[in-house]
Amino acid sequence: MADANEALAGELNALLEAERAGARVGAALAAQARGMAASWQDLAKVIHDDEVRWARALFEAVRALGAEPSDRVGDFYERAMAIEGFEARLAFVNRGQGWVVRKLREILPGVPDGELRATLQAMLDAHVVNIDAANAALAAAGFDARPAR
Repeated sequence: MADANEALAGELNALLEAERAGARVGAALAAQARGMAASWQDLAKVIHDDEVRWARALFEAVRALGAEPSDRVGDFYERAMAIEGFEARLAFVNRGQGWVVRKLREILPGVPDGELRATLQAMLDAHVVNIDAANAALAAAGFDARPAR
């Protein structure tokens, strides 16, 4: 594998581990949101579903680069689960999504493959939408969270 592909695969594996952790946290948020307002339930489901979708896309992208996808879950999961309260955990997840956005913005200019670049751009765009939705929901609930992005 060429050095550029190897470096890109390493970056994508780091994102894969983060998305895998995000999917697990998203599942926990969705479970925690049961019995809460439908808007919280819907937001938690969207976040979970997107994290699963992007973890799968990253897994396939790493394989397409001829590398071995990581099977690890990022330490983000343990850190998020140590946080008490739905809103506080959601705010933490939102900051994690902000990290993913920043990483994608760093990686995208160096991605030569058009299809992969489009996938990563769609991932970035979906994360921005989720961040904005979570920021708005947290603000509407009066939760003082540092905006992500």
